[in-house]
Amino acid sequence: ILCPVTPINSYSCNYAVKSTKIYSEFTKGHLRIEGNRVVATQCKDNCSSLSENLYIVTIDRHYFLLYHVKSGKFICWNNKFKKLIARRNPTNLTYCKFEEKPSKTFKNYATRYTTNYNNTEKEIIFNRTGFFATSKYINKCMKRHRSISKCVSPDFLQSGPNECNSQLPEFCAKMKIRKDNGHNITPELMDLCK
Repeated sequence: ILCPVTPINSYSCNYAVKSTKIYSEFTKGHLRIEGNRVVATQCKDNCSSLSENLYIVTIDRHYFLLYHVKSGKFICWNNKFKKLIARRNPTNLTYCKFEEKPSKTFKNYATRYTTNYNNTEKEIIFNRTGFFATSKYINKCMKRHRSISKCVSPDFLQSGPNECNSQLPEFCAKMKIRKDNGHNITPELMDLCK
């Protein structure tokens, strides 16, 4: 079930934690974590499983985190904001905050997920095979095809249940287990789960 494209923070049921799937029409796959890689590849196994969902964790008015349920990891940028990585216990959420923006190509159809870093907007972008597209890959592809749309796409669709169900209790239970196991939990997540 595809949801209408509506900014995350303007849903009629504005919960702090919402379960969804983020689908790339370009790669024909869902955004998720496999091992330690962030991918949007086509599923070999059962991607319809709820464990493959992402929790969109709103931590302040404009920003949210992407938490993959099955792996128990957050989708974050590496320290240089050059590629996406999976982090189990991020100590600094600066690298894990995203914003949802309308697609530049399909304004009423798709959304982009971005992060602002040093006054520069970084987008989650995947190549056709569903792996994160580095600037080196994009430059090489552009020399061959001369069209960015044949190389990469930042456009995604949200899909998942239409009913309003908060996943806050489940998410906070997972964070409590981490804290009980001796891991540090960021103040933003502690405040969310009070």
